[in-house]
Amino acid sequence: MTHRVLVCILFVVLLFTASACTQSESTNQLQKRTDSATLQTEKEDLDQRLENDQKSFLEFKEKLYSLSATVTLSKEKDAFRIKYEILMDDVQSEFKNVIQSFTLSPSMVNYVDTPDLINTNAHNEIVTDLKPNEYPVGLSLSRAYVLKPANDWSVNNPSYLEDMYIKISYGPDDKRTEDYWHIRAVPSPELTQYLSSKK
Repeated sequence: MTHRVLVCILFVVLLFTASACTQSESTNQLQKRTDSATLQTEKEDLDQRLENDQKSFLEFKEKLYSLSATVTLSKEKDAFRIKYEILMDDVQSEFKNVIQSFTLSPSMVNYVDTPDLINTNAHNEIVTDLKPNEYPVGLSLSRAYVLKPANDWSVNNPSYLEDMYIKISYGPDDKRTEDYWHIRAVPSPELTQYLSSKK
């Protein structure tokens, strides 16, 4: 009888420990952000920097992470959409609380049906950390814009269509690192063909 009691007690202890560890891991994975970044602050930062200090957006050079960008075209019922996407991956060290934001060339407001070109994940409430060889293996951010129906893509399709101005920030709240990049998004074959047909 004593042996059975000890076995039962040991089982309960192990079950409790496993449950506590699972809860602890879940808590660590779902940490709430406490930094001050918002959609509005990211928009103001990118807009002002693009207007007053565009040269501060550097051409991307391999750092402790990789960064790529694409632009694609999709046809929906009533309109064409052009989608921009960035991907940060292949991290070589730990990046805590990664926030991604991007905007396009201001001239793109002539071609897409929106006055606001900004996109950011600063509206997410949960922290996203990136670590080498751990999940998630990368972090992407995308936005699709509706193309205006009466676009004039003539005269050497606008080169600025591929221009993306990107901000990657990370680190503890009191010591954030902010990287500003200018990247030329790689257009999909469908987009290239569509633009050629509009010349």
